[in-house]
Amino acid sequence: MSRPIYIKIVNKTGGTITIADFWHNHGNQPFIEGGASRVIPNLESRTIYSNTGTLEGPQGGVNCYVGDPKTAPTKSPNFQFKYNHPVGIGKTSVDCDIPNGYSAKRTSDHLQHHEAKCTYELKK
Repeated sequence: MSRPIYIKIVNKTGGTITIADFWHNHGNQPFIEGGASRVIPNLESRTIYSNTGTLEGPQGGVNCYVGDPKTAPTKSPNFQFKYNHPVGIGKTSVDCDIPNGYSAKRTSDHLQHHEAKCTYELKK
């Protein structure tokens, strides 16, 4: 039995967002679905995916930096997404730490499903 989670990141900042790194405490290492580029141009999106083969779902996160890969992450604000898709009836959560001057709005929330999904729009 698997417990997948999908986090769609929509860039509406007017600039570039770079997916810098991933981490996980449980489950498979997260990755960008479809092998897409780590760079998210303005008005485009990428979907982060993680899964486990057990009842306890994935737990981890992803850092996204404002700017292109040449400057990110050393000189850029950081969006940090953290997710936990727990065992059983526990509530799935996805939280986003937001840098000053930016916003992140969850526009789609299907986190309480077996196949958890949500969409975040990032804006300046």
